[in-house]
Amino acid sequence: MGRVRELGIAGSLARIKDKLVGQPRTLVFMRLTLPRMEDHSSVGADFHLVTSQEVMGWSAYDDGYFTREQALCRLESGCQLYVLQRQGRNVCFGWAERGTVDMRWLNLRLCLPDDVVYLSCLYTPPQFRRQSCAFRLWRAVAHHWKERGATCAIVAVNPQNAPSLWLHERVGFKTYQTITYRRWPGLGCYTIQHPCGRLRRRYTMACTVPTDLWSTFWSSVILEAAWLTTV
Repeated sequence: MGRVRELGIAGSLARIKDKLVGQPRTLVFMRLTLPRMEDHSSVGADFHLVTSQEVMGWSAYDDGYFTREQALCRLESGCQLYVLQRQGRNVCFGWAERGTVDMRWLNLRLCLPDDVVYLSCLYTPPQFRRQSCAFRLWRAVAHHWKERGATCAIVAVNPQNAPSLWLHERVGFKTYQTITYRRWPGLGCYTIQHPCGRLRRRYTMACTVPTDLWSTFWSSVILEAAWLTTV
């Protein structure tokens, strides 16, 4: 009974800690250099930028991340929604944002330069998966922004989502860093790690939302300098 009681107390303390502190949250940041992409033929009229009128007019809105009302709010705020259609049916959704991007899951704010676009919330309804819909949509979105002068696209992927990592690598994205966020009472703790595994930066912040952690290992010049200081 004593051993059972110890385990029960340990479990209760762990649950209290998780409630106060929270579990670590990690995302892999990947970059696609748009000018290096090979030109390809257009995917055709089945790919296009969605308007608010379309969202309101669809009999059903089956984006897996947002409700119809949330999607309309995002469009009004300046986010852009892209869709891939087949025979009039929406088979894949994806969003693009520029400027200031809030990532609530990491309590992080991205302040992006004008030539960088953030792609997120790629979603394919279950009945259309395993048909390369997501690959076609993301390639089309990347070329769309390449033609408009953007130089880079970035995404943030759950490291445990192997299919998503594989998809983005297939599109051409390369991992440039990983961010792990841990919440403590009144503090936000961030660990940014380079893919090589030997370069790491840690930051602890109170009552502020960081804006430049997304670019910690963005520049190859910074990488080389950081490497020389750690060897």
